[in-house]
Amino acid sequence: MSVGNPAVFNQKPMGLQLMWLLFIFLICFGLSQSLVAGLLEVMGVSLSDMTSGDLSSGKLNIIRGAQIMMTFGAFALPGLVFSYMKGRDFSFLDMKGGLIFLAVLVAGLIALLSYPTLAFLKQINDMLVMPESLAWLETMMRSAEDSAEQMTRSLLNMNGIGELLLTMVTAAVMPAICEEILFRGGLQKLLVSWMKNPHVAIWLSGAIFSFIHFQFYGFLPRMFLGALFGYLFYWSGNLWYPIIAHFVNNGSQVLLAYLYDLDMLETDIETVEQVPLPAVLFSAVALILLTALFYRIFANRNKEDLLASQ
Repeated sequence: MSVGNPAVFNQKPMGLQLMWLLFIFLICFGLSQSLVAGLLEVMGVSLSDMTSGDLSSGKLNIIRGAQIMMTFGAFALPGLVFSYMKGRDFSFLDMKGGLIFLAVLVAGLIALLSYPTLAFLKQINDMLVMPESLAWLETMMRSAEDSAEQMTRSLLNMNGIGELLLTMVTAAVMPAICEEILFRGGLQKLLVSWMKNPHVAIWLSGAIFSFIHFQFYGFLPRMFLGALFGYLFYWSGNLWYPIIAHFVNNGSQVLLAYLYDLDMLETDIETVEQVPLPAVLFSAVALILLTALFYRIFANRNKEDLLASQ
């Protein structure tokens, strides 16, 4: 079969390769969802339990374990399978070593300082109202959003360091690695090659990344975040930088929720409804400066490599 030969597969049109990636994703997503649902049922955890605000630590840990399996099966596995089809060494994903410390630091700061901007975009997103003819759709989307929010709140209910570490793996480590493998390492690279316009490809992959989460009242901030990760990958050519930024973004929220539960913080970031305008402006300016610095790091690095090769 031709798809078993990387040399033959790589000669196929990019549009066809995108269709293969979508097909593999749908298969892996469906199988993972069915497997995890079956395991949860065997363990006595129902869908109503998952959206309940009153879960025992035992059930919560089962759900966290199931979420880890689902994240790997739905996102990392299709990316890895597709990368294997592109080349047996998985080099297509660009998960390289030799990270630059300054670039790692900047990527982490971009993730941390983006929060006020993301919160502002969330406020804009919340103001979007469907026309009356689509009121049924808005009701359905709001209900799904409320269920997802309740599920997130439940998972962020942690008792002790052990549950903090497990939640970090569930909500930060696994999403950072697995989602970046699929959306930046796989989808974005194909879109850049296919569309010949990296900016359109980056924002489109960011939009798809946001859509796949099926939380439509967080669509704008998640798309913006996906685009940020996309530029980190495009400029550096190394998937570990968006993985690091993704981990810092998710992991900082887990840590803040844990500290709030310990009464070490006065404000629960999940309940912040209005972000002060000075904080938004500071975040926006910081993001512009930091992304410019990240770009310059690799622009200079590429010039040095070019001069060294001459």
